[in-house]
Amino acid sequence: MQPRPHTSPGQVTRRRLIVLIIGFVVGFLILLLRMWYLQVIKGERFATLSESNRLRLIPQRDIRGQILDRHGTVLVDNRRSFALSLLPEETPALEVLVSRLKDQLPIRWEEVEPKLKAATAYRTIQLAKDLTREQVAYVTERRWDLPGLFLEVEYVRHYPYGELAAHLLGYLGEINEEQLREARVAGYRMGDDIGQAGVEKVYERALRGQKGAREVEVDALGRELRLVQERPPGPGLNLVLTLDLGLQQLVEAEMAGQAGTIAVIDARTGEILALASQPAYDPNRFVPGISVAHWMQLLKDPRKPMQNRAIQAQYPPGSTYKIIMAVAALEEGVITPKSTVHCKGVFPFGNRVFKDWKPGGHGIVNVHEALAQSCDVFFYTMGQRLGIDTMARYAKGFGLGMPTGFDPHEKPGLLPSTAWKRAARGEPWYPGETISAAIGQGYNLVTPLQLLNVISAVANGGTLYKPQVAKRLEMPDGKVVQQFGP
Repeated sequence: MQPRPHTSPGQVTRRRLIVLIIGFVVGFLILLLRMWYLQVIKGERFATLSESNRLRLIPQRDIRGQILDRHGTVLVDNRRSFALSLLPEETPALEVLVSRLKDQLPIRWEEVEPKLKAATAYRTIQLAKDLTREQVAYVTERRWDLPGLFLEVEYVRHYPYGELAAHLLGYLGEINEEQLREARVAGYRMGDDIGQAGVEKVYERALRGQKGAREVEVDALGRELRLVQERPPGPGLNLVLTLDLGLQQLVEAEMAGQAGTIAVIDARTGEILALASQPAYDPNRFVPGISVAHWMQLLKDPRKPMQNRAIQAQYPPGSTYKIIMAVAALEEGVITPKSTVHCKGVFPFGNRVFKDWKPGGHGIVNVHEALAQSCDVFFYTMGQRLGIDTMARYAKGFGLGMPTGFDPHEKPGLLPSTAWKRAARGEPWYPGETISAAIGQGYNLVTPLQLLNVISAVANGGTLYKPQVAKRLEMPDGKVVQQFGP
């Protein structure tokens, strides 16, 4: 067995030193390669990230166009307001933020949580809007303790006449998920306001303006330091209505304290001059964002303040239907203007006796006298001669049984016929039902606006217009962009 060679202490030290030097050289080379990779290969990307870490682009809401009456009086305007927004990436401890704000600001945190989950990276989420001066002062004084929060100046809707023409003008509300799926391509995003009813909804795309943006410099904690640059939001188009404010105020005063509707139309053009539905609501209540509790209160109110009775309430037309019956009978040759019916106050039919409103009857009447006196027996007779399907055809010609096209939320009413009853009830039409339908009873249902259209067509000589409330769209400087004709 050979003895192991002797290794001196100097050789051991030398070997260790060599290994250490090699380790330092390799580590240094790795560090150099890493620096080269970060600065040369990835330099542009990290420069961009660094810049975005210092600068924040905060979107600003658009300024909606004004809504004016036919004489240029402003019915719906805008006012400056403060809103509070949150950038989640700059908020290290959300629970701390919540504890500092929950008793001071009108933030509904149960509505904020879903927004946080669906938030896009580096997109602000609006926590509260239409803040009071005291609330703005509270945030401003503590902004160093509230990282990720931004105060924004925005323009919100203002309805100077409160409930006046509320159902016609409509209101704004935060866009929901279903609306967002359809409107995202048009530049809408979660948190935006959108027209929910009335002309605010129908002319949403025209009234909507262009969004702006503020680029601000922030510190490492996301606190705003200074404004770098700003692109102001642009206004939408102004909408001039056919409405006459003075006449609207008059009909609103007549309706005060009652439930019902008054609509005034220009029979020559179909222009709506006034439309009041009572009871109403104040659209200003929707501006800061309506709470679930208040919304449910409006929906459950037995007076139905959210219902536009002019287009959503459906009633039997009653004796007004006799106008259509007279036209049908004359057009079909069932009678002439000189034909008469002897009204004795009763109309026997089958095993029933249909009564006239006037005991003893109206005597011998022609069509003109029957209309003037609202003789039921005369029109019972016309119903028997015409039949329900002929009556329905003429009523449809007057626009009954279908929406007028005035508003997307209007009801169609109900126009009975043999085909309708078979499809809806699975039953045949009985002749006795025709007698009731002839004086606007039975299954007949109309909206007040449909009935107004019937009367307008008679008044103007037979032209059925689509009720019109928009007169024209204008630029803010008054230049006409689009004119709406009858």
